[in-house]
Amino acid sequence: MLVAIPFMILALIVLPKGERRKPARSGDAARTKLPPRVYYYAFIMFIFIILFGVASINVSTHIEQGDIGDTSTAGLATALLLGGAVVSGYVFTRLSQWLRDHVFSIAFVAMAVAYYLMNLFPSSLAVTLTAMFIIGMSMSMVVPRCIYQSANLSDPTNSATITVLVCSVAANSGNTVSPLLITNLTLALGGESTRFRFAFTALICMALAVLVLLYNLYTEKRMAKIVVEGT
Repeated sequence: MLVAIPFMILALIVLPKGERRKPARSGDAARTKLPPRVYYYAFIMFIFIILFGVASINVSTHIEQGDIGDTSTAGLATALLLGGAVVSGYVFTRLSQWLRDHVFSIAFVAMAVAYYLMNLFPSSLAVTLTAMFIIGMSMSMVVPRCIYQSANLSDPTNSATITVLVCSVAANSGNTVSPLLITNLTLALGGESTRFRFAFTALICMALAVLVLLYNLYTEKRMAKIVVEGT
C-alpha cells in the first residue's frame, strides 16, 4: 500500500486542472432534477460492487479450502484483482466508445466466467489467479462508464448530488451489502463452501448480463424512435 503513495502524488501533479467556477448563488439558476438515467447508473454501480466484492472478501478462504497457498498467496490474488483493473483501464476509452452501455453486459459475463472457473477448479492456483485478474478487469469496464455517463447527464446545479449518489452512496452501499447479502445467503443455501458461493455469484452475473443487455437494447430502440418522430 505504501507503493501507492508516490502514484497518488504523481496523479495530483499531472491531472489537468479544470477551469474554476464560482458556486451558483440562489436565484442565479434553478436547481434541476436528477435525470432518471442517473438512477440507472447508480443501480449498476451498486449491483456491480456487491458482486465484485465477493472475490476480494472470499479469495483467502477459497485458497485455504483448496489448499493452494497461504496469506501471501491471497495477497498476490488481491494484487492481481487490482492489476486487472489497471490493465483494463488502458483500453476503457475505446471499449466504451464501441460498446457504449453494453460494456456492462460484457463485464458481467467476464465476472460470471471467472467465478465459475474458480468453482470448477478450486485446487488450481493458476486458474484462481487468472480469474481474479479477469474480475479486476471488469471493474474498469463498469465503474468509469457509470461515472462518465453520469457526469454527462449533470449540470452545475446537480453535479455534486450526482457524484455523491453514484460514486459514494451506490459504491459504498454495495461494499456494505456484499458480505451481508451474498455471504449470508450462500451460507444458508450451501454452507461454508466458497465453490458454491462463486457458482451462485456466477449465476447472478450471467442473469444480470442478459437483463442489462435487453434493457439497453430496449432503451436504444425507444430513443431512436423518439429521434425519428422528432424529425
